[in-house]
Amino acid sequence: QKAILYVDTDIVFLENPFDTLVQYFQSYSLSTDGNNAGVAFDLLLQSDSKSFVDHLSSNLCTGVMFLNYTPLTLTLLYRSAELLKENPNLYDQKAINQAINEFQLMHLLQMGVFDPHQFPNGYLYFNHMNLDANLYVIKETKTITKTENISLALPSQSSTSTSTRPNPTKKPILVHNNHIQGKDKKIQRFKENQLWFVESR
Repeated sequence: QKAILYVDTDIVFLENPFDTLVQYFQSYSLSTDGNNAGVAFDLLLQSDSKSFVDHLSSNLCTGVMFLNYTPLTLTLLYRSAELLKENPNLYDQKAINQAINEFQLMHLLQMGVFDPHQFPNGYLYFNHMNLDANLYVIKETKTITKTENISLALPSQSSTSTSTRPNPTKKPILVHNNHIQGKDKKIQRFKENQLWFVESR
């Protein structure tokens, strides 16, 4: 009965993620006055957005999930399985996103989104990272016109505030080699970016 980190097989870790995950875990254990209020989250997911800014309102990625052992997490997974059985053309990420939307409408689910600087998807990493300097280098500015509050893992964003991304001081913890299709293409991109550590047989 412990929290689980679930990741796809097209992911490379650049450092041990668990110290950071503990920080996420603990941030959800604190009440607004800073006292320990008990763990109050069900799951955290990676953003699958092509933007550092509007990730909260975009599709969530099931390739990186931190699942707390709660009744709602289990119910969510069961509901996702039901959706997959009901629609053979649906795939797991769409099913979980649909289930999340259902739970969110009922205000049941306590969830958050990983900081996309630390847990970038393939589009963000391979398009925004200066690999030699290990820094995010392309700045992106966008006006937030809608308040989003599903994530305690990121700074609160007020309506009509302006935010600049990416933040060059933040470093990725992992690389998710998605937003590209095909096993051979994924391997080639890993190799081109010095992220392939498996010897050819």
